[in-house]
Amino acid sequence: MATSGSGGASAGASPVNTVALAEGFRSELIRATGTGEAFVVATGLPVSHRSKSAAMSWYKFAVEYVDARWPQLGGNSRKNIAKTLTATTNALLRAKPTQFAPAAVRTALREWAFNTNRRPEAPRDVVAILKRVERNSLPVSAWEDPEKVDQVLQAIDTRLDGKQAAAWSRKRNRRILNVAMKYAIRRRILRTNPLFKGKGPDGAHEDHERRGQAVPAESRAGSGTPRLDTAPAAPRQAAPRLLRQAVLLRPTPRRSRSHPEGGKAVDRHGGDPG
Repeated sequence: MATSGSGGASAGASPVNTVALAEGFRSELIRATGTGEAFVVATGLPVSHRSKSAAMSWYKFAVEYVDARWPQLGGNSRKNIAKTLTATTNALLRAKPTQFAPAAVRTALREWAFNTNRRPEAPRDVVAILKRVERNSLPVSAWEDPEKVDQVLQAIDTRLDGKQAAAWSRKRNRRILNVAMKYAIRRRILRTNPLFKGKGPDGAHEDHERRGQAVPAESRAGSGTPRLDTAPAAPRQAAPRLLRQAVLLRPTPRRSRSHPEGGKAVDRHGGDPG
């Protein structure tokens, strides 16, 4: 009878020995504790166990993502991605660079950091802003915090004047971030997509198909609220059948019959109708 060790020797023939893995992981934790290695409070794991998302800043990832997508994109797509990543990056800073004007920071990100062609030619003042942003950028692992995700979505949904952006703008920004998250998963920087596809920050579906549901119809003239469509009418094919049934079920009226000898008509019960 083969032991678990001999079974594990065959290439992928037997399932992984989870007990051995657990013991190995426990040994690593004990060794990290013995050497005085720091532990990450959020995960409870040693610093050496940090994932790629914890080791890479969001700013560095965003720049890498732009460079990877740049050759495939047209002019409008490049501008839209730069705008969305600018708002996202501002929301993922540990501290705002107060020594620079907010408009200057946005311009440095939108026009230089997230522009593959122009970034190498950035002037000194822009380079200083971008270095400050890079130092203050949170790691990509910030996306693993639901509260931080809500803050980012709130930021990309809000215009500079504090009002909510249009629905089409919010949908576009979410689509851009979803593609960026998929890129992070392919690069093994994130394990799962932290964004909920098709849902807004309040959990409501934004672009779902309402099949089989009552949906608001056009408001009638002069009414302030829309009405709900009722169940659809019966098919046209059912109308002739219903009409035939109505004729067959209609009661027959009482009619007089002629005298068998050709005399005048008499009542069905024998009475003279006259």
